[in-house]
Amino acid sequence: GTPTSSAALLKRVMETGGRSAEDMRMAIIRAAVYASRTGAHGGSFVGSDGETYPDVSKAFSNWGNLRPCPRCKSNKQGAYHCRLRRKHMDQDYDGGDSASILVPLLAEPIENLIPKSFQGK
Repeated sequence: GTPTSSAALLKRVMETGGRSAEDMRMAIIRAAVYASRTGAHGGSFVGSDGETYPDVSKAFSNWGNLRPCPRCKSNKQGAYHCRLRRKHMDQDYDGGDSASILVPLLAEPIENLIPKSFQGK
């Protein structure tokens, strides 16, 4: 399909909520960590439903539920830039601890981050 339809599909999954939205959110976060560790910022990614979606960094910003640290927030930088490009692990600008979800993923062997079936596509 066209990128528009997959972006709309992703939005629908996330807005419907529940289990599939949570699975998709984790797939996005894992794919974003994978992208940042391989230098493939902004590439497409495969969701938990097996569909390919455009722009993992945008999906991460929209649906990852991570917030930037105060410094990045004041520089108008989003969560992807803050947490995955800059690797900032400070508290969120609102005092939360959203980046803690990334800590184990940043330490994980890179090949474990995305499902085997999606590697090398």
